[in-house]
Amino acid sequence: MTTFLNQSRMPLGYVIQCHGVVIRAQLRSLATLVSVTGRCRAQWNDLVMAHLRRFTRMDRPLILDVSSADGAQRGLLRSLVSTAESDCNATGAELVLVAAPEQRHILDLHHRTRSTSSVGEALQRITELIRTRRGRPVIAPYVG
Repeated sequence: MTTFLNQSRMPLGYVIQCHGVVIRAQLRSLATLVSVTGRCRAQWNDLVMAHLRRFTRMDRPLILDVSSADGAQRGLLRSLVSTAESDCNATGAELVLVAAPEQRHILDLHHRTRSTSSVGEALQRITELIRTRRGRPVIAPYVG
């Protein structure tokens, strides 16, 4: 396992390389964005879940982006989403999943979990949830 913090050639945020899986986390103004890419053997799934839990228990909205994860690893994807769902439910944090349509099809999503196909859409959903909670009307974006 290798951990990088804001090195010049690496994207901003916290990066963990764990036996073939790369977990990137960024604290955005609205939510924590965690992107998971790569592939690993089943024997390392528990270790990958432990690293993911660092970010699911932060008591703030979470965007989990698995759209670039290896789709062949259904077990790992299901475990990632299940872990994120249970941890977010325990803390009351919102979870938005970014996944490709074929990935969403194989996942058994909890009824509270929202899913989108892009990080931009996920950030918009978090914005809408925050505005709704504050009692402010949601203003639709201008379409010209």
